[in-house]
Amino acid sequence: MNYNLTWKERIILQSLKKKWIVVLLISVFVGGICAFGYGKLKSSNYQASGELVQNDNNYNLLNSYQQFLTTGKFKASMNDSIKNSKWKKSSFSSEYTISMSYGTNSTFFSVNATSPNAEYSEFLANTAMTNLMSNIGSYLTGTNISVVSPAKTATTVTSKSRSMIIGGLGALVTFIILIAITLYRSVMAGKVKSTKYLTEVLGLNELGNLTLKSR
Repeated sequence: MNYNLTWKERIILQSLKKKWIVVLLISVFVGGICAFGYGKLKSSNYQASGELVQNDNNYNLLNSYQQFLTTGKFKASMNDSIKNSKWKKSSFSSEYTISMSYGTNSTFFSVNATSPNAEYSEFLANTAMTNLMSNIGSYLTGTNISVVSPAKTATTVTSKSRSMIIGGLGALVTFIILIAITLYRSVMAGKVKSTKYLTEVLGLNELGNLTLKSR
């Protein structure tokens, strides 16, 4: 069964063929601006890391150490340490995360602290290492941890995935809006610019020309 396009469908297809590249480039450009602007406007977080080692080569305990960092006992010890420090009255004193990272079959591991303040992140990382070594022995046997290097300079943490999502959404919304505007202008506010337009889009042949003269 053959299907003949209506004149509106012909106009839509013709407009998309001519302008989709321009629309795509503008959308990508706007998406890039959204991602860049989000990265600049969003408040920065800082991460500090300290390195430790399990002295007896029993790296199987590292997973248990990581689990201990999520317990209420550890969080309570961190809160007590913060209350007894100069950071207790800081507006961001509760805005932090503590995490742990380690490699496969390695006894070395890192304790990481992230917060809105670089110096505060360093304090948190060192405090977390101290609290880990002080309390973990009450729950696990065979713990033998030493500090390899304390947390020093905190670095800025950027969420690339979040910026990419914001940029992608910005590009998608822009693309949809521009396509809608293009289709509206073509179908509802389009102009017959030449006899070629009539032939290609509407499928009409030129029958003649009319010349309008002003009086």
